[in-house]
Amino acid sequence: MAVVIVYGLLNTFVFLRGRPLQERVLPAAAVFLLTLMFAGAFVS
Repeated sequence: MAVVIVYGLLNTFVFLRGRPLQERVLPAAAVFLLTLMFAGAFVS
């Protein structure tokens, strides 16, 4: 699962750097929500 999170972060901040902001919001939000879900699973 860590590989998926790292790939999502790289995709959001490195690969999509030249794209408009509207195309970067959805992957950033998806990575953020995925991180929150995993954090909640390990904390509870």
